[in-house]
Amino acid sequence: MAKTKEDQRSRLWVFVAYPESLPENWLDIIADWHVPCCVSPLHDKDINANGEAKKPHYHIVLQFTGNKSYEQIMELIAPLNCTVPQKVNSLKGQVRYFLHQDNPEKAQYLKADLKYYGGFDPDLYLGSTEVNRHVAMREMRQFVVDHCIEYFCDLYSYADEHRPDWAELLDDSCTFSISSFVKDFRYKLREGGFNGERE
Repeated sequence: MAKTKEDQRSRLWVFVAYPESLPENWLDIIADWHVPCCVSPLHDKDINANGEAKKPHYHIVLQFTGNKSYEQIMELIAPLNCTVPQKVNSLKGQVRYFLHQDNPEKAQYLKADLKYYGGFDPDLYLGSTEVNRHVAMREMRQFVVDHCIEYFCDLYSYADEHRPDWAELLDDSCTFSISSFVKDFRYKLREGGFNGERE
């Protein structure tokens, strides 16, 4: 069945921008739209399936109050020299992808490096789901055991540098639980081994 013009309209659009193609005042242009908009951190650590580095790029999502056509979006974003826009199926999924929150196998990016305009609130979409929070907590506990982490500050430093998803959880809600686990693990080690084993 052929798509109608209405099928080709959407409130949510996303496109990719390459730094070398953007005008110098590109963020001013976006701000002047007065449209809720979120710009990803610069994705400069992404890898293709063949192992080669991807060209650094930004993802940019727009959230309108009413449906806009592809042609309207193309006209709006033309000054940015971007790729063609795509309709967004899930705004939450899209914004979380900006940080690769649900893709731990990919390079992780920081929430602090997001840019947003027009009243866009990334916190509505970036909070860890309950399932993801528990998965991350299990990963942290296993990391403590695997690497014989005896001090919470060592785990925190590792998270700050290598696992921003862990660091955000430690900042927001998991400090007591994980720090207690580290402390108990340290005591166990010093008493003769965790689960009765220590090299």
